[in-house]
Amino acid sequence: MIAALFLIIAGVLIIQNIKLKKENEALEIRNILAECENNKRLRKLRHDVINQNFTVDMLLQKGDSKAARDFLSGRESRLEGIIPKNFCANYIINSILLFENNKCEENKVTLNCKANVANDDLKPSGEELCIIFDTLFNLAIKNTKDNSIDLICKSVNSTLFINLAFYGKSEKSKLKKAVAIVNKYNGKIEINNNDSEAKIKIFI
Repeated sequence: MIAALFLIIAGVLIIQNIKLKKENEALEIRNILAECENNKRLRKLRHDVINQNFTVDMLLQKGDSKAARDFLSGRESRLEGIIPKNFCANYIINSILLFENNKCEENKVTLNCKANVANDDLKPSGEELCIIFDTLFNLAIKNTKDNSIDLICKSVNSTLFINLAFYGKSEKSKLKKAVAIVNKYNGKIEINNNDSEAKIKIFI
């Protein structure tokens, strides 16, 4: 009888130990998942801060201190969502596209963007990339007839491909700064106006 009682007690203790072990394992898994999620949010926050800082630096290099102040004034609201919009993995291109998208929104122009640029070193410097995109978007925003811009941007082996299109007319004379940078790196730029649609292609 006593032996049977001991067996029952031992069985209960074993079951409790198993349950406790499983609960500890579940708690450990939840902690690991929570830590991973926190690290993910921190990585996103770090990525966004880098983008924000690069955008402000870009504006200051262009001498546009007012736009830099305006951008910083909305920084807190943008950081609330960690990353307002993640266009691609390349933090320089992503920051530029974020800035240009904000400019499109201010001008009530819709940007349809497909970006797939790896976080690799591209030939042009960050400042030169800013000039290229800023020149393209200034032209497109000013000349679009349906208030929309289509952009495809991707990289292959550190070569950047940009395809910007809008319904309107593209003036080559307005792209001198971008053309000069493309030529500097022996790249290629094509400007076509067909059926009221302007297309600008850049390989650099």
